[in-house]
Amino acid sequence: MNPPTPASLKSLDLRTLSANDGEIPVVRVAPGETLVAFAVPELEKPVSCCFELAEGAKLFLRSLVRPGTSAEVAVFLLGDRSEADVRAVAVSEAGKPSAYSSRTVSTASNTRASSDVAAFSMSGGDLSVTTVAEIGEGVFGAYAEAVQSSVLFGNSGKVRGIPELRIGSDDVKARHSCSVERFSDEKLFYLRSRGLSESDAVASLVAAKTSSAFSGLPENFVSLSENLCQSAISIIVSAESNNPSQG
Repeated sequence: MNPPTPASLKSLDLRTLSANDGEIPVVRVAPGETLVAFAVPELEKPVSCCFELAEGAKLFLRSLVRPGTSAEVAVFLLGDRSEADVRAVAVSEAGKPSAYSSRTVSTASNTRASSDVAAFSMSGGDLSVTTVAEIGEGVFGAYAEAVQSSVLFGNSGKVRGIPELRIGSDDVKARHSCSVERFSDEKLFYLRSRGLSESDAVASLVAAKTSSAFSGLPENFVSLSENLCQSAISIIVSAESNNPSQG
């Protein structure tokens, strides 16, 4: 994405939105406007939001789903040359199931939609992830991707869901990928035997994935990116310390 001008750059904390009569809030991004939005849902306060992007509009959306919380976002690229960069970190631990859902729908041509989630489940954790990228009929020159990277700690963490593509046109490009990696207790023990504390060992394992999830924001929001990354690492370290498999 090209750097936005200050006048066209806005930000939004999705926790400030309120639903009317149970309806999901809709955020409309005007032509040529760039919106940086972020979501950090709280316990018993799930985040749900729908975005509509006009011609040339750009959206950067970052979510941090903590254990026991949920977030659901949908992005509709309605105008030509609109772009959406949607990324998230989701974490679950024993007794605190979490859920994250993202959906991008491109109905205009020459659009670009990217949805990427890094999912972390501790032993006993249960994390539901839905990542869908759609391109409608009659669209050309569009690109869409849905990527999911899952990390399991211990022996009983679960991440449910795989990325999905729904493509209705031929003259477009799309991709999806899914990876699963397990960080065993033995791997953590090895790092600790090399002199790292338990928290530093966990942080070293997850730092690259959390950093990637929150990078890519306009330079005005570098501090936001860093804060979200550090918060994600702290949450994962705390969740692992509560791991019932730990002695």
